[in-house]
Amino acid sequence: MITMPKIRPFEEYTERYENWFEKHRYAYLSEINAIKSVMPQEECVEVGVGSGRFAEPLGIKLGVEPSKRMAKIAESRGIKVIEGVAEDLPFPDNSLECILMVTTICFVDDPEKAIKEAYRVLKPNGHIIIGFIDRESKIGREYEKNKDKSVFYREANFFSTQEIVNLLERNGFKVEKIVQTLFRRLEEVDSVEPVKEGFGEGSFVAIRARKMDAMDFAEKVKGLAERLGEDKLREAIDRFLTLNEGIEKTRGEHFAKAGIYGFLEGILTTLKLKHEDEEISELLSLIKKAREIEEAFLRKGNPPIFEQKPL
Repeated sequence: MITMPKIRPFEEYTERYENWFEKHRYAYLSEINAIKSVMPQEECVEVGVGSGRFAEPLGIKLGVEPSKRMAKIAESRGIKVIEGVAEDLPFPDNSLECILMVTTICFVDDPEKAIKEAYRVLKPNGHIIIGFIDRESKIGREYEKNKDKSVFYREANFFSTQEIVNLLERNGFKVEKIVQTLFRRLEEVDSVEPVKEGFGEGSFVAIRARKMDAMDFAEKVKGLAERLGEDKLREAIDRFLTLNEGIEKTRGEHFAKAGIYGFLEGILTTLKLKHEDEEISELLSLIKKAREIEEAFLRKGNPPIFEQKPL
């Protein structure tokens, strides 16, 4: 199993962690409301479920957690916990509808890999919800300034909202909604704060993003081709999609998507031969993986979720 050094304070100071939610009850309730406002209808798995402080009120029944002490508390709150980390999720490809991460992104060893793993295990059009303290907010600046004095945030990495958006978008997600709350300093929050659309004012931000599907990728590659002045390639994508209409009904969803991904791979390979652009390589990698997943479905159908024993 991959180890995560950042879990040490949560193992050693579990009681102090739990007390934070009692001491800052209104901030905690405000964060829950923000997450509720972006939650999809699908059943979610919380990655970095901790002691279950968010999973329980949100009705989440399954979580992933590397800290045994935290997992034990979460289980006492009725949550099944699988031992694991965000960078190596114990689920097969295309098996989950929704993933929730609350502050987890600040404590993982490799945020990029964690988002790639979320993309891997989510079904097409599945959702990821990320809740975090914006580094550029009032509370975020305070946390960053005093992080060396905190047993929890000493090893944390804080992010701005735009950095999280960029992280999601370059790894195959389309941001659908962003909300914010906690508009005052933490010690000034004496009632439940409102939840507002957007970011830039509130310290706690919740983002919902959707795993892109074949048509999303087609639009993205078309936009890239247009940006690079390759109008003929953009038109070729439109022609292919027109010819491909109806194939899903006659040959099945996975056959149709595998075909689209394969065609887009060809377009991107052509672009790569002609242009030096980082976005080409990023999209090529994502689309190749998406095609391989669709082809795997064609070969063996939808695999069951991997059964793990709880801690």
